[in-house]
Amino acid sequence: MWIRDAMPACRPGTRFITYGYDTELVGSRSFQSITDLASTLVTELTANGWARPTTKPFMFLAHSLGGVILKQALVMLAGSGARETFMLTKVNGAICFGVPSNGMATSHLLAMVKDQPNRSLVKDLSEKSEYLCDLGKQFDGIAHNRHMKLFWAYETLESPTAVVRRPVPDPASGR
Repeated sequence: MWIRDAMPACRPGTRFITYGYDTELVGSRSFQSITDLASTLVTELTANGWARPTTKPFMFLAHSLGGVILKQALVMLAGSGARETFMLTKVNGAICFGVPSNGMATSHLLAMVKDQPNRSLVKDLSEKSEYLCDLGKQFDGIAHNRHMKLFWAYETLESPTAVVRRPVPDPASGR
């Protein structure tokens, strides 16, 4: 596992964090926004002791929507109280993979979510998203002022981003 085995050797004394969150497209009843997901991340970091004075510096590894959630969480930390601001001082940076910072084509995702409550979250990821534009400006200022090390990896060729998989019929059951 390269996150566990190789990354600590690259940045001794730094912890690397991955964070999972529950988001489904098809059949979702969730109405959580990106801000809601980021708030949960901040709450979990705080509850798990990342605001202690003995906390080691840490870096995040973020993929796709997770990178947007991370940006929002760091903006929230910067605008909060002393404990949250202290946590922000411990963030050395992030390695981000395929984060749609400038938005992404969402027509295929919107077709999947139809009128579900998570439709607004998908819209916030669109290419013309004011939310992403505003978040980017806020995040860039924080990252610059805090001298965060940020590494971005992204695809340079178009590729399919999501597909709905239909259940394979079971010949034994006749379905």
